[in-house]
Parts: sequence; structure tokens; C-alpha cells
Amino acid sequence: MDDMEIYDAEETIISEVIESLVQLKVFRYSKNILCRPRDDIVQGEISLLEKLESLPKLEELSIRLTSITSVRRLLHSTKLRGCSRRLKISFYGSYNKVLDTLEMSSLLASMSEMTHLDYIHLFSISNLMDGSPVTDKCHLGRLRTVCIYVCGSITHLTWLRYAPLLEYLVVCGCNSIEQVVKDDDEEAGSKSKNDNIFINLRDLCLQHMSELVSIHKRALAFPSLKRILVIGCPNLRKLPLNSSFASKDNLIAIQGETEWWDNLEWDDRIIEHLLRPKFQYVKALDEDYLYL
Repeated sequence: MDDMEIYDAEETIISEVIESLVQLKVFRYSKNILCRPRDDIVQGEISLLEKLESLPKLEELSIRLTSITSVRRLLHSTKLRGCSRRLKISFYGSYNKVLDTLEMSSLLASMSEMTHLDYIHLFSISNLMDGSPVTDKCHLGRLRTVCIYVCGSITHLTWLRYAPLLEYLVVCGCNSIEQVVKDDDEEAGSKSKNDNIFINLRDLCLQHMSELVSIHKRALAFPSLKRILVIGCPNLRKLPLNSSFASKDNLIAIQGETEWWDNLEWDDRIIEHLLRPKFQYVKALDEDYLYL
């Protein structure tokens, strides 16, 4: 057996057989995060990770974890970091201590060592903090998909500038984010850095973020962008688009509420004129959908 895909199974069942699969190369495991975990959920995840680490031929790992302790166990393993392709961290319904925080900067440092990581999904991690500033040492060269839901303590996602292959970005219910990618004074003097942000981004979805005011302060090239979806972001009044982008006709759709579109501010009315035919009305969904 070269690979295994398991959904909604208990860690104990998997652990009973995993050690015997010495030829296993690919392991993908997901579970229903809405099921309240048992008291021993942490130990179950730790045991699973330890047994996966012992597999001599494991090459590819996709896994969902629901505790800070098990996340740290994964991040501290050189082998598991090297095997990781898709990582989901979901704390909804689990028993993580509020005071036991996870710093985004620390997570990113480990993600930089996951040389094959192409998908990261963060869900309901209220104790995920920004931490120290991210530096040029952060390398997310394979990352193509980022989904972040209901992480209410992070204030920005400036680290996305270190993910040059990023194609899909979904950010939802993160009410502390005011600006997706910061443009501080040091970065403002570097035009080349800003030109490389989101160069492969195809799909941008921003939903239910009441404090969001900016994606980026200056216009970006977005050479690959096909769709923008904005719902429930009433303070996002400007899009980082210019007439050069609008005239290339690469964009398929800008989706959102009519009131939001009508209240957008434009540096040049020609941009609005060129993009208006791309606008598609989308009804706002209730925030409860985030938990489905």
C-alpha cells in the first residue's frame, strides 16, 4: 500500500494499523471538526504523529490537527515538516487553553521549512497572535492556497508577500484585520517588492471582516487575477487596482453586495468604468455559515 486517505475516523483506529504499513508513502487524514473531541484527543493526535514519523518511506502528509500541542509536535519534527503538503489547523470545539498562544511568526518559521507545503487552512484559532515581525528569512515558495477563518487575534497577513506562487486566498471572519498586506515606510521605498505581491493570485475572497479597510495601500499588478469576492466588509472602500490592470481585461468577475460596490472610491473614474461590467451581485450570507 503506497497511500491512504482517511476521513472522519478515530485516531485510535488508525494508530492500531499505521505501524504495520511500512511501505506507506502518502497519508491524508481529515476529520469532522464539529464533533466535540474526547478528553484524550491531544494524546491521540500525538500518538498518530509519532507513528507517522516512524514510517520509513513516508513522503507525503496531509493532516488536520486540533490542538496546539499536536501542532507543535508536528512542527518540531524534521521528517514530518519535510513530508507535509496540506496542513489544516482547526481549534473549533477543542479544549485549547486561551493563555496557550501560538505565534504566527513561529508558525511561519516552521512553514518555511516545509519545502513541499502547498496548502494551509487555519480555522477558529482565537489564540493565534501576530508575534514578532516576519523577515526575508520566511520562504513559502510552494504555497498555492491559503484559507483563514475566524482567527480573531491576527491583525494582518503581510507574510503573504513571501508566497510568490499563491493562487487562492480566502480570509473570513477575522475581525482584527485592518489591512491584508501592510505597506510600511521601509517597504514603501521598495517598488520591486510591491510589484511581486500576488503575481500569481487567481482568486481573492474576503468575507465578514468589519475592520478591514485595505488590501494594500497602493495599486498592485495582479497579472493573474480572475475573481474578487467581497462580502460583509463595509469599510473596504478601495481596491488596489489601476487603469492598467482594468484595461487588460484579465478579470472575470468582482462579486459582492451592490451597496458595497456603489460606495467604492476610485482614484480614476476610468477604472470604475472599465470594471463595472465585471461586477456581479452576490447576496451576503449569514456568518453562521462559517461554522458549517
